Amino acid sequence: MPFIKITARVLWLPALLAIPLASGGCARGGSPLDTLRDNPILRNAARAVLMGKIYDRISVARRNGDNEAIIVAANDLANFNSLDSAEELVDIAQQLDIQALRTKNLKLQNILTSQASQKYREALRISPNFPSRDARLLNALGYFLADRGQTKADFAKAESLTRASIKLWDAAVKKVENLPMFGNVLTQQKLERANTRDSLAWALFRQNNFDSAKVEQTLVVKEMQEFASSAGGIVPADFYFHMGEIERALKNISAAEKNYRAALKAEPDHAETLRALAKTGRKPPAATSKKAPQNPVPSDVLPGGKFPEDGEHPENSLPDSQSPDNDLSGGTLEARSTPSHNRTL
Repeated sequence: MPFIKITARVLWLPALLAIPLASGGCARGGSPLDTLRDNPILRNAARAVLMGKIYDRISVARRNGDNEAIIVAANDLANFNSLDSAEELVDIAQQLDIQALRTKNLKLQNILTSQASQKYREALRISPNFPSRDARLLNALGYFLADRGQTKADFAKAESLTRASIKLWDAAVKKVENLPMFGNVLTQQKLERANTRDSLAWALFRQNNFDSAKVEQTLVVKEMQEFASSAGGIVPADFYFHMGEIERALKNISAAEKNYRAALKAEPDHAETLRALAKTGRKPPAATSKKAPQNPVPSDVLPGGKFPEDGEHPENSLPDSQSPDNDLSGGTLEARSTPSHNRTL
């Protein structure tokens, strides 16, 4: 099952912490729950057991003539089936996004990303609330809405889903943080939680809640720097790019440029950062001998890649086309269609 935020992170996680990743870039902790999720036979068996219990409740309610209990059980069965299908769709969407990251064919990238977007949207149609207990899937869907959403409702939903994912990660960390011989599991869980916090920060940013976004992203960058330092790795460019965009929105120009350059130091060909710097008139740092990623993923930078002039409000997030406060006459504003991040529990 894929990681939770489909970006180039599928490619950097193994190098960062040398934690084994399952197909799709999901860092696995090796717990029984992870084994269950990764084994389709066990997953289907577990679902059959859960559905069987709901049918048992319906049978008992019928024998007792308890119509209210029958209705509750029937609703549970309907919700169970819809969520199950929605989770499968999100899982497939992540796989498509990962395939898009790994191909150098731009046309194929766009096709795969479009297909992934359709799957995410279909999952939301089937299960609008998406009450999953899988932190990775919650984050995957949440990041999709934050990164490629198009309305205020999308961004608000992204915040809700990523907060739910963080709650699950918090609980998972608490269970093992004081247990011996769980160091790798704890590290993996904290890493994924930081990754999900980045999704939350991005969702807050897209809602113009810049101060809260900065609080979250500052914690993310600090934690990722600590992970990188202890593992001898580097912080992926996406984290710095997001921090740069948040600082730009707050008109902290020097801080924004510092983060953009940190992103390019980590990944010289990071397309979004290069485009953001290009719109500011700043030149990217001179190329170094550092090997660039083999599969840089081009994507459209968010509106407002330029630094705002004094008194100018930055166009940092996509407008809600239904909102009278947004004017689309200045040009076409669209969400980035190419995946740029990655995560899961």
